[in-house]
Parts: sequence; structure tokens; C-alpha cells
Amino acid sequence: MSKYVLLLALSFALGFASNLDAEVQIFPKVDEAAPALGDCKWALNAPASNDLEKLKGEVVLILSWNWQEDDSLAYLISMQSYYEKNKDKGLHLFAFHSAMPSADEAKHEDICDKAIEYGITYPIASAGGESYTARFLPNIWVIGTDGKIKFADHPRKFNGTTTLELKKVLFPGLGTNDVAKKAVKAAELYGDGKLSKAREEAKEILEDDKDDAQAVGAANHILALIDKRYQAALAKIKAAVEEGNYLKEQRLQEWIAEAFDGDKEADASELRLDEMKDDDAIKDEIKASEDLEKLMAKLIKKKKNSADTNEELAKFCEDEDLADSFTLKLATAAQESDSARDAIRMALNP
Repeated sequence: MSKYVLLLALSFALGFASNLDAEVQIFPKVDEAAPALGDCKWALNAPASNDLEKLKGEVVLILSWNWQEDDSLAYLISMQSYYEKNKDKGLHLFAFHSAMPSADEAKHEDICDKAIEYGITYPIASAGGESYTARFLPNIWVIGTDGKIKFADHPRKFNGTTTLELKKVLFPGLGTNDVAKKAVKAAELYGDGKLSKAREEAKEILEDDKDDAQAVGAANHILALIDKRYQAALAKIKAAVEEGNYLKEQRLQEWIAEAFDGDKEADASELRLDEMKDDDAIKDEIKASEDLEKLMAKLIKKKKNSADTNEELAKFCEDEDLADSFTLKLATAAQESDSARDAIRMALNP
């Protein structure tokens, strides 16, 4: 046998071994049942439940990351906007810091500080999720509505799979696809974002079907979720007003007016929106914030690097007559951010 044949055979064998090695670097694998998350030590935003059995019917993302790696930190930040966009469509996101002893309180606090700094609102754990392992970080697992792994790889590739799985969620935001027959209409209305009508349907169940324990349980669950979402919106509005972030307030008020159309919550929001339209200072601030969003969209489209982005933001601060406005503070702070786009998007959107 010639040396060339031997080299070819050796190369094939090494390549085959390498492929086998690549295949075993990530656990669990696609099509396997998603293992439980185990005992978790939540550094921030502890969820009401991390029981994956209770989340069947919705979509769960598991992000494994390490705060000392720039790529990991970048995805931890960028996942926030994705989470905000889809959390009411049936998406859950849990982030686990890889290879960190749960007893390391100093790093536990560091993770909290980092997450708070970047405005992260999804659950982040400093310990737990040990059944989800990957040789290279960051890594993400997509758990489908059937409780099985649909994707396991680098976060840059996960979006398409998640989009397909979210389409399978029957009642977005409800936390389950298993709903009592008499409560299906209320669940569908809730999933469609028609909260006022969903509340009306749920209340009718409590009046007309008192003996149907499953229907009553579903109705009470829907009512509790509606109230939780409304109270969360009010809290965000209060915070936005206190910092002068009127574009965010406007968007939240518009959401309430649409979701609670015909009810007192919508009436109150519509009244406030009319007041905002009549206030020149608020209108100027909203326009400035919208201009800042448009600037960032243009810079992203042109694929500007961080230095160019910071230069454009500095010009924006100079050119706009913003005085001591929220938008000026936001544009200034964004120049010091690792991700100006995400900093601005998270600040201005509900």
C-alpha cells in the first residue's frame, strides 16, 4: 500500500473521529426529551416555575454562557430584545452560567450586577441546569411544545427553529396547550391579546360553570394572568414617566388601549394619550426618541462598527436640541455601551 493511500486512510479516520467528537460535545441532543433543570440558584428574575413539565405546550430556550467570554456576554444582552418580543407569544428563556460553583457568592453578585446593568429581565441562574452541557459557549437549546429538544447549537442559528415552534403554541402566554373545553374561547382570546374579551369570557365561566372544576381553574388562571400583565404595564409606565421616557410610555398606553378595548383600563389610557398629544414638551421628546431609533436602524443597515456608531451618536447629541432630556441621556449612555443598539431598543420598547 502506498504512503498516499495510508495518509488518505488516516485522514479519513481522523475526520470520522473528529465528527464523532463534535457530535458528543452537546447534551442533550436534538429529538431527546428535555431533562429537568434541577435545583437552580437564581441570580436574577427568578421565575414562578422552572418545571419543564408545566411548560409543555410552550417554547423554552436554555442559554448556557460564561460572563468572562465576550461572545457569551454579547448573546446574553442580545437575547433580551428577543425575549421581550416573544415572551407573550409563549416563549420562556432561562440562562445558566456555565462551570461556576454555586458557593461562589462573589461571582453570583457579579452576574447580578452585569444583568442589571444591561437591563436583563429574563431569569438568570448562577447554578443549575447541569444536564445541559456544551464544550463551546455560548450554546442554546430550543425545547419544543412537546417537551423535546428541537435545536442544540450556537445561538446565532436558533431563530428559525424557535419561530416554527412558536407557531405551534395554541394559547400564547397561557403556559399550557391543555385547556378545559369550556375555557378554550377565553384562552384563544387571551392568546390573541384581546384581554378585555378574554376576561369577560372567563368571568362567564365562573358564573355559569361553577361545577366544572377544570373550567373554573382555567378561568381563574386566565384572570390572574390578565391582571398580572396589566399591573406590569402600569409599573413600566410609572418608571417611564419618572425618567421622562415618553415614547415608551406612549407605546405602553397604546397597548393597554388595544388589549382592553371597551373597558375602563382602555378609557384611562386613551385619556392619557390625548393629554400627551396636547403637550408640546412631551411631543418633542417622543420625536427625539423616534429620531434616535431611526438613526440606529440606519447605522445597523450600513453595518457601522462601534467607533462609527459612537461618532454618529455624538453628532446626534450635538445636533438635537435636547437640553437635559431622557433621549440625550440615552444617546450619551449608548456611546459607552457594549451594544448601543440593544441599549436603545430595550430602553424605548415595552
